[in-house]
Formats: sequence, C-alpha cells, structure tokens
Amino acid sequence: NTDYHTLAKEEVLERARWLAKKEGGTKWRKSVVRSKRKTTQLATDVFDEDNSYGIRVLYESDDELIVSKPSGMACFHKKMTTSGKLTKSRRKRKTQKKATTEEEVDIALETALLNNAIPLSCLNAQARGIVHRLDRGTSGCMILAKTDERHAQLTTQFFLRRVEKSYDALVVASKILEEKTGEITIPVYSRPALSYYSVIQEYTGLYHLRLQTKTGRKHQVRVHCAKGLGLPVLNDFMYVEDEDAPVDESNTRFCLHASTLRVPGIPIEIESPIPNWWKEEIQQQQPMKEEEE
Repeated sequence: NTDYHTLAKEEVLERARWLAKKEGGTKWRKSVVRSKRKTTQLATDVFDEDNSYGIRVLYESDDELIVSKPSGMACFHKKMTTSGKLTKSRRKRKTQKKATTEEEVDIALETALLNNAIPLSCLNAQARGIVHRLDRGTSGCMILAKTDERHAQLTTQFFLRRVEKSYDALVVASKILEEKTGEITIPVYSRPALSYYSVIQEYTGLYHLRLQTKTGRKHQVRVHCAKGLGLPVLNDFMYVEDEDAPVDESNTRFCLHASTLRVPGIPIEIESPIPNWWKEEIQQQQPMKEEEE
C-alpha cells in the first residue's frame, strides 16, 4: 500500500513537470537549464539585512523559503522587459550595493532569487517556486517552494484553504468606523469573500487595522477595506472612491503588509514585522485621544 502511494505520488509529480514544461515553453526550459549550471546557494547567505533588493529572509530549509517581500517588488514578470533584465554590470552594482535611484531595475522576486542561484521548484510554468502571490504594492510574508514535492504540498494546502494569513493595513479614515471589530462579506469581483478585521490603533485621519482572510481572492483585503469598510488602504489609488483625488501613478508602495503566515500541514508559522518606512508613515500621525466619559 505504501509502495502504491509512493508510485502514485511520483507519477503525479512527473505529470506536473511535463505540463509545466509544455506550458512554460522556452522561458521555462532556459530557466531550468541555467539553474542546473549554477552552484546553488542559501538565501540566508546571499540576502543579508542590508541587501539592495530589500528582501528579508525569515526562514529557510531544504524544501521551502519564506521571505518578507518589499513593497514595490513584483512576485514575478510574465514577460521580461528590458528594465527587468539583470545584466552582468547591473548584477555587479547590485552585489556591491552601489545602485542609485537612477539605476533602479524592475527586478521581480523570482528573478532576484534565480539570479543568485537560489533553487526553486519547477511546477509553476509561469513562475518557479511561486505557490501564492502578493500584489506589487503589498509587503510581507511569502512562502516559496524549493522542491517540486514541497510545491505540490503547499499548493494543496492553499487550495484546501488551510493556510492562515493575517495582514496589517494603514487605512484612510474617510469616515468614523463605528464597529472596532467585525467581518466583511462583500463579494470580490463577483466571487464570495470573507475577512475579519479589528482596529489596532486610531490616529488622526488614519486607522491601523489587522485583518484575517478566510478566502484568497485577488485584491481581497484592498477591496474589503475600500468597498466593505469605506476606508481605502493608504496610497492605494486603485480603490479610491473620489475620482477627482490626485493619483501618483509612479508610487508602487501602499500600506498593506502580510504580517503572519501559518501552514498547519507542514507545519510552519512565521511573522514579519511591518517595514520601517511604514512605521514612519504612522509616526507622522498623532494617536487620537480617548474620549472622556
């Protein structure tokens, strides 16, 4: 019976690899070939606290890697643009930590890891190692698979909604939030969605919220804050109700942070502190005084 299950698992993985190779095409094959030519490295050895990518390693094993993705960085690029390529000279500047703002390159998380010889699974035809995503403007916990076996286990956990995620959000207090805790059930792009929220701190013009998602819809937290509570995430201009409000299209960072990630089936439980620049946004506001009884 054990041999049967082992054989079945191996056959499923081989089928998944074949499908990824077929769907991924030339980009996928070139990526795998390049990786085989490199000596693999540990992310903890490559990405120190001062690395120019802004990637923070939270946990690493032979099977998975958990990082805190910086706000403004895409998880992966479907199509590699010229600005997203890391040439030999650019890689040297990145390694030496001398890149200036004028030399900033749009490097995705997947690309940064592969360019530094971090092994990633091959089952996702679009992006190696990626089992879930965060929006470009969202920072925080992301788990990536380093082996195909772990990739299959993680995607199963996400599909069955066994993964527990919580977010910190700094939202614009465009109205008074009467209920300090509650649930949000409005559909997200016509699909059922459920989130729970609580107020961590009130500031003049802002609320600091903690949210837990029970479904994994695209932009769920952003939509639930803006449409469900009427409190858009700070600097998230996509869901601002006021159409006449000024929009800074060059800004790719907003105040939404994936704070915790728990995968019971592995088991893994990790927490990522909010980034320093976000703390500075909070410090510019004064906490609201408690009303006297």
